[in-house]
Amino acid sequence: MLTPNDLVGCYPVRNEIPWGYDTRRGPPSGEGRIAILFTPKNFGRIEKLVHRILGGSKFLRRPMDPLMTIVWELCDGTKNFEEICIELDSIFKEDIAPVKERTATAIDGLGRNGLIEIHVDKPNINHKISSHKLPEQNFEWLHIEEE
Repeated sequence: MLTPNDLVGCYPVRNEIPWGYDTRRGPPSGEGRIAILFTPKNFGRIEKLVHRILGGSKFLRRPMDPLMTIVWELCDGTKNFEEICIELDSIFKEDIAPVKERTATAIDGLGRNGLIEIHVDKPNINHKISSHKLPEQNFEWLHIEEE
Protein backbone atom coordinates (compact mmCIF):
# COMPACT_ATOMS: atom_id res chain seq x y z
CA MET A 1 0.00 0.00 0.00
CA LEU A 2 1.41 3.36 -1.04
CA THR A 3 1.61 6.10 1.56
CA PRO A 4 1.70 9.87 1.02
CA ASN A 5 5.47 9.76 1.62
CA ASP A 6 5.86 7.23 -1.21
CA LEU A 7 4.05 9.56 -3.62
CA VAL A 8 5.82 12.85 -2.83
CA GLY A 9 6.78 14.48 -6.13
CA CYS A 10 5.30 11.65 -8.22
CA TYR A 11 3.08 12.14 -11.28
CA PRO A 12 0.18 9.71 -11.74
CA VAL A 13 -0.85 9.16 -15.39
CA ARG A 14 -3.94 7.41 -16.74
CA ASN A 15 -3.27 4.39 -18.92
CA GLU A 16 -4.90 4.20 -22.34
CA ILE A 17 -8.31 2.92 -21.30
CA PRO A 18 -11.65 3.60 -22.99
CA TRP A 19 -13.71 5.84 -20.70
CA GLY A 20 -16.26 8.61 -20.64
CA TYR A 21 -19.01 10.11 -18.50
CA ASP A 22 -22.13 8.12 -17.63
CA THR A 23 -25.09 10.45 -18.27
CA ARG A 24 -27.46 7.96 -16.62
CA ARG A 25 -25.79 8.55 -13.24
CA GLY A 26 -24.88 12.22 -13.42
CA PRO A 27 -24.37 15.24 -15.66
CA PRO A 28 -21.82 14.97 -18.50
CA SER A 29 -19.86 17.91 -17.10
CA GLY A 30 -19.61 19.99 -13.96
CA GLU A 31 -20.23 18.92 -10.40
CA GLY A 32 -21.49 15.38 -9.83
CA ARG A 33 -20.22 13.90 -13.09
CA ILE A 34 -19.49 10.17 -13.02
CA ALA A 35 -16.67 8.65 -15.06
CA ILE A 36 -17.05 5.09 -16.26
CA LEU A 37 -14.03 3.05 -17.34
CA PHE A 38 -14.05 0.01 -19.60
CA THR A 39 -11.38 -2.53 -18.68
CA PRO A 40 -10.77 -5.76 -20.61
CA LYS A 41 -12.02 -8.95 -19.00
CA ASN A 42 -9.37 -11.62 -18.42
CA PHE A 43 -11.06 -14.86 -19.39
CA GLY A 44 -9.85 -18.29 -18.31
CA ARG A 45 -10.14 -21.26 -20.71
CA ILE A 46 -13.65 -22.25 -19.65
CA GLU A 47 -14.80 -18.63 -19.50
CA LYS A 48 -13.59 -18.08 -23.08
CA LEU A 49 -15.64 -21.05 -24.23
CA VAL A 50 -18.75 -19.88 -22.37
CA HIS A 51 -18.26 -16.35 -23.73
CA ARG A 52 -18.03 -17.68 -27.30
CA ILE A 53 -21.27 -19.61 -26.84
CA LEU A 54 -23.29 -17.04 -24.89
CA GLY A 55 -21.68 -13.84 -26.14
CA GLY A 56 -21.47 -10.66 -24.13
CA SER A 57 -19.04 -7.86 -23.62
CA LYS A 58 -15.30 -8.36 -23.46
CA PHE A 59 -15.05 -5.37 -21.13
CA LEU A 60 -15.97 -4.67 -17.51
CA ARG A 61 -17.71 -1.38 -16.79
CA ARG A 62 -16.20 0.40 -13.79
CA PRO A 63 -18.29 3.39 -12.71
CA MET A 64 -16.63 5.79 -10.29
CA ASP A 65 -18.10 8.06 -7.65
CA PRO A 66 -17.70 11.87 -7.95
CA LEU A 67 -14.52 11.91 -5.82
CA MET A 68 -12.81 9.13 -7.79
CA THR A 69 -13.94 10.77 -11.04
CA ILE A 70 -12.01 13.90 -10.13
CA VAL A 71 -8.98 11.89 -8.94
CA TRP A 72 -9.10 10.06 -12.31
CA GLU A 73 -9.27 13.35 -14.23
CA LEU A 74 -6.36 14.81 -12.25
CA CYS A 75 -4.13 11.81 -13.06
CA ASP A 76 -3.14 13.34 -16.39
CA GLY A 77 0.61 13.61 -15.81
CA THR A 78 0.61 17.41 -15.50
CA LYS A 79 0.18 17.54 -11.71
CA ASN A 80 2.25 15.85 -9.05
CA PHE A 81 0.80 14.24 -5.93
CA GLU A 82 0.99 17.41 -3.84
CA GLU A 83 -0.77 19.49 -6.52
CA ILE A 84 -3.51 16.87 -6.81
CA CYS A 85 -4.00 16.97 -3.02
CA ILE A 86 -4.27 20.77 -3.05
CA GLU A 87 -6.86 20.68 -5.83
CA LEU A 88 -8.90 17.93 -4.15
CA ASP A 89 -8.78 19.80 -0.83
CA SER A 90 -10.08 22.98 -2.49
CA ILE A 91 -12.96 21.06 -4.11
CA PHE A 92 -14.02 18.70 -1.31
CA LYS A 93 -12.84 20.61 1.80
CA GLU A 94 -13.40 18.57 4.99
CA ASP A 95 -15.16 15.77 3.07
CA ILE A 96 -11.75 14.47 1.97
CA ALA A 97 -9.84 15.03 5.22
CA PRO A 98 -7.16 13.80 5.70
CA VAL A 99 -6.54 14.70 2.07
CA LYS A 100 -3.04 13.21 1.62
CA GLU A 101 -3.98 9.81 3.03
CA ARG A 102 -7.26 9.57 1.10
CA THR A 103 -5.61 10.69 -2.14
CA ALA A 104 -2.77 8.20 -1.67
CA THR A 105 -5.31 5.41 -1.10
CA ALA A 106 -7.23 6.39 -4.24
CA ILE A 107 -4.09 6.56 -6.39
CA ASP A 108 -2.84 3.27 -4.94
CA GLY A 109 -6.12 1.57 -5.86
CA LEU A 110 -6.02 2.90 -9.42
CA GLY A 111 -2.42 1.74 -9.75
CA ARG A 112 -3.09 -1.74 -8.35
CA ASN A 113 -5.91 -2.17 -10.88
CA GLY A 114 -3.59 -1.23 -13.74
CA LEU A 115 -5.54 1.93 -14.53
CA ILE A 116 -2.69 4.40 -13.93
CA GLU A 117 1.09 4.47 -13.86
CA ILE A 118 3.06 6.48 -11.33
CA HIS A 119 6.12 8.37 -12.60
CA VAL A 120 8.89 9.83 -10.46
CA ASP A 121 9.57 12.61 -13.00
CA LYS A 122 7.10 14.61 -15.08
CA PRO A 123 6.20 12.17 -17.87
CA ASN A 124 6.18 12.55 -21.61
CA ILE A 125 2.76 11.13 -22.51
CA ASN A 126 2.57 9.34 -25.85
CA HIS A 127 -0.76 7.57 -25.44
CA LYS A 128 -4.38 8.66 -25.40
CA ILE A 129 -5.50 9.67 -21.90
CA SER A 130 -8.56 11.70 -22.89
CA SER A 131 -12.01 10.13 -22.84
CA HIS A 132 -12.69 7.84 -25.79
CA LYS A 133 -15.18 5.10 -26.53
CA LEU A 134 -14.80 1.40 -27.03
CA PRO A 135 -14.19 0.40 -30.63
CA GLU A 136 -17.37 -0.81 -32.34
CA GLN A 137 -19.55 0.26 -29.36
CA ASN A 138 -21.95 3.17 -29.25
CA PHE A 139 -23.63 3.73 -25.90
CA GLU A 140 -26.15 6.58 -26.03
CA TRP A 141 -25.54 7.31 -22.35
CA LEU A 142 -21.73 7.62 -22.71
CA HIS A 143 -20.49 11.20 -23.06
CA ILE A 144 -17.05 11.61 -24.64
CA GLU A 145 -15.38 15.00 -24.38
CA GLU A 146 -13.99 16.44 -27.59
CA GLU A 147 -10.22 16.85 -27.67
